[in-house]
Amino acid sequence: MLLYVAKVRTRLCVKGVRFYLRASVFVGMTVFLLTAAGIGLCQAQGQQLTVEELQLFQEKLNLIIEYETIDAPESQRIILFEHELNGYLQSQVLRMMPAGVTTPHLSLKGEGQLLAEAVVDLDIVRNSEPRTFFDPFRYLRGSLLVAATGILRTSEGIGYLEITSIKVDGFSVPTVVLYELVRYYSRNETQSKGINLDEPFKLPYKVRKVLIEAGRIVVVQ
Repeated sequence: MLLYVAKVRTRLCVKGVRFYLRASVFVGMTVFLLTAAGIGLCQAQGQQLTVEELQLFQEKLNLIIEYETIDAPESQRIILFEHELNGYLQSQVLRMMPAGVTTPHLSLKGEGQLLAEAVVDLDIVRNSEPRTFFDPFRYLRGSLLVAATGILRTSEGIGYLEITSIKVDGFSVPTVVLYELVRYYSRNETQSKGINLDEPFKLPYKVRKVLIEAGRIVVVQ
């Protein structure tokens, strides 16, 4: 969610959120964004970064971004810690997220597994189109905590995200709820249908692998 998030602050809205959602959140929605859409949570307190920590994290992101522009004979590994990611989300990314998505948080479980959470305004999505009797969104109302668990697998510059569970306000719901949230909140001028979580995606900046370990992400370029 986060390699894109870091490219340039003025481009966070376009690329950062999109990539976060995609990797669910990555790393990246992001996704949802993460959701934003997919992104309990109220644990975001205590995730504030000091000025020095924020600067150090930004330097790590810059190293990842700049690797794409240099002819580096050697690979590099950059470690991003969970508290850094959540501090960066709160201080730099939160204000860039779409209306209706607040308090994003990532928990890195290890072995590729991550938990992405956020409070999401479900009314916005429910009212975006007519709902049938069997549509789960017909019964989802208000701003509620959405928590999605997934496994991120990456190899040779390609990422795959498997969603293993999705809960709204602590109750399990069909995974199609997350898929629609991500599609809705990730739509933009160039991607009118939003992001499809079933599709593999290309990792940016010559990233070959993203390893989700307990409490940290290892970016391999």
